[in-house]
Amino acid sequence: MHRKEDQTPAREDKKDRRNNLVIPYVAGVSEKLRRVFSKHNIPVYFRPSNTLRQKLVHPKDKTLKHKLNNVVYAVQCSEECPDLYIGETKQPLHKCMAQHRRATSTGQDSAVHLHLKDKGHSFEDANVHILDREDRWFERGVKEAIYVHCEQPSLNRGGGLRHQLSAIYNPVLRSLPRCLNAHAYPGPS
Repeated sequence: MHRKEDQTPAREDKKDRRNNLVIPYVAGVSEKLRRVFSKHNIPVYFRPSNTLRQKLVHPKDKTLKHKLNNVVYAVQCSEECPDLYIGETKQPLHKCMAQHRRATSTGQDSAVHLHLKDKGHSFEDANVHILDREDRWFERGVKEAIYVHCEQPSLNRGGGLRHQLSAIYNPVLRSLPRCLNAHAYPGPS
C-alpha cells in the first residue's frame, strides 16, 4: 500500500511540470510569440538560427564546378555564337565536357562535337554552366527535359532526351520563365 502512495506524487509532479518551448529567434516575431505564450504560462527560449560557427567553420572545401557530378548543365558555344546545348550527366562535369570536345569511337558524335567540328568553333569551360543538381537518375532526366522544353536550345537534337515530357505539362511549362535559373548562366535572351 505504501508503494502505491509513493508513486502517486511522482505522477502529479510530472503533470505540474511545464514544458519549455525552444524556437529559432526571428527579430520582431519572437518577442510577440513570447508574450502570447507567457499568457498561457509556457516559457519560451530562443536559439539563434545561424550561429557564428555555422557561418565560419566549413570542414570540407567546396567541390570545384568541373568536378561536380549528377548535374544538368548548359553549354554555350562561345561569346560570339549563341548556340546552346543542355544535357545531364552522372559523371564529373569535366569528363562529360571532354567527351563533347572529341569524336567518339562509336561514330555517334555528340551534337556539341558536330557543331564544333562543322563551324570550327570551340567552347571554354567558362561557357559551361550548371543549371541544377540531382543525384537521382530519373529526376535528373525530368529536370533536363524541363530545361530543354523551356530554353529550346539550338544544339539539342529533337527527341534525343532520355525522358519525354507529356503534353499535359505544356500549359504549366509555358508559364515558366524562359531561363529557369537566370543567375546560373547568361543564356540567350
